[in-house]
Amino acid sequence: MPRKGENIYKRRDGRWEGRYIIGYSESGKAKYRSVYGHNYTEVKEKLLPMKISSASSIVPCHVTVAELFEEWLSVVKLRVKPSTYANYTMKVEKHIIPAFGGLRYDLLTMQMLNAFIETKINSGLSSKYVSDIIMVFKTMAKYADKTYGFRNILANISIIKEPTDELLLLTPFQQRRLCGFLLNNLNKTTLCVLLSLYTGLRVGEVCGLKWGDIDFERSILTVKRTVQRISAGSHMTRIIVDTPKSRASSRYIPIPNTIMKLLRESRSNNNHYILSGSEKIMEPRTLCSYLTFLTSMRWRGEGGRPILRLNQYISIRSQRSVSRSIKRSTITLTG
Repeated sequence: MPRKGENIYKRRDGRWEGRYIIGYSESGKAKYRSVYGHNYTEVKEKLLPMKISSASSIVPCHVTVAELFEEWLSVVKLRVKPSTYANYTMKVEKHIIPAFGGLRYDLLTMQMLNAFIETKINSGLSSKYVSDIIMVFKTMAKYADKTYGFRNILANISIIKEPTDELLLLTPFQQRRLCGFLLNNLNKTTLCVLLSLYTGLRVGEVCGLKWGDIDFERSILTVKRTVQRISAGSHMTRIIVDTPKSRASSRYIPIPNTIMKLLRESRSNNNHYILSGSEKIMEPRTLCSYLTFLTSMRWRGEGGRPILRLNQYISIRSQRSVSRSIKRSTITLTG
């Protein structure tokens, strides 16, 4: 029978065994190692130095989840773009801190994390969004492990993502109807929607495009910036103009002759934003509102199938295939 608190007991083979903790698994379960002897006293003498040695190798943790996130966010702020930092901060403050903020970090368990994931998904959040929240948590856990040696209980946490719905592409008929409407109602906004449809530019990239970004001799545009509205804390937001999402997002895109003709006719000061017609930025929400208006018109094609929301249609990078399809289509002016 083991002695209380010592983890020493007599085995069936007559020997005595003592166990001591050498660390913890990713699930938070203690890992043990054993020493053996012919009697209780012998095992106790062997066990004491092993416990002291093991305890010194296990890093004590006396900080809360909130304290670690506060430190991690202050570090990561120097390394990432403002939009990325705002995204991290929002997920931490809105989802993670309310659930775990006051908890001592070393008391976090796999069961707690799985319950948190289940709660978030049951609340109506998509598995993709919940996965993004967990990814922020995992990044902080890696920092805590690397910086302080705290065990990373999130290392093996993962979420099964829901299958992505099939993207509904515009039919050739719908493409002609939409482009025809935009051409018949030509202004700065409809011109930019056409440009986006032909080139695959994201909404933020369209808002950040200046006349000086277009090479009128070679019919090429350069993506240099993107416009975003990000969280500024205390339920406030602000607009920022930043570099594109990644290095691959800074790119050169050829412009079809049809669109180049329209751009030449509307050309203005190189320092002016094409969408606003001035040095003042039009924020993405305004363009998205117009795209929502276009969507409400429901350009129906064969079988009466409506298109998806145009702001999604334009912003998804895989829609470059749609852009190529539009380039091959004949634009018909329709009322």
